[in-house]
Amino acid sequence: MNSTIKVDVAGEVVTVTIDREQRRNALDHHTVAALRQALKECAASSAKLLVLTGAGNKAFCAGDDLKAYADRTPEESRAHSEQGLRLMVELAAMPCLTIAAVEGYCMGGGLELALNCDFRFAGEGSTFALPEVRKLNANPTWGGLTNLPAVVGLTRAKRLVFLGERWSADQAFEAGLVDRVTEAGHALSVAQGEAAAIAREVEFGILRDAKAIMQASVARDTSGLALLNLLAERSRPFQG
Repeated sequence: MNSTIKVDVAGEVVTVTIDREQRRNALDHHTVAALRQALKECAASSAKLLVLTGAGNKAFCAGDDLKAYADRTPEESRAHSEQGLRLMVELAAMPCLTIAAVEGYCMGGGLELALNCDFRFAGEGSTFALPEVRKLNANPTWGGLTNLPAVVGLTRAKRLVFLGERWSADQAFEAGLVDRVTEAGHALSVAQGEAAAIAREVEFGILRDAKAIMQASVARDTSGLALLNLLAERSRPFQG
């Protein structure tokens, strides 16, 4: 496994950690590839729950690694954008339940990552934002524009996207973006505890089928490569 991703297995609960604390767990192309591989292996296992988190307490994931763009050609950056989008699609389609355990910054591509989990637990002091449009004059293309309104409602989503608001854990909870707020530094342990309880109490087939039926009932396209292609034609595709 790539050193930027750590995987820990405890019974039927898998914890996947983005281990780039020095870069606030930002997603370069190596990390995207390693995370996709970790998800693939988890999906093929008997895991009932996956907990996704970032190393340290400063950031769950600060989004795309902007510095990495300097080392890539435009074609490589385009491929990175597509691979990041596929990562989001695969995360949303996981047969097991998924929980994002958030501490610190959860911004841009990091928020898009968390949005594709079934639940989001956040430590006090966490910050949520989707700053691409207001701060960088670019569109988020990893599903934020499609997922966020479905989770918090269109009006609240517009506040994050167009007004550049940053939400605290409590504000995110009030908006429905976060499912549980914990003491700072405890989001991961609380998420793992909840995951272990669900794993003990629910058969995998029941869990898998219930999740699939519920997601099919809303039938929302959380990603789409068509969206990426549209943005590529009209503006600079970007995930931050």
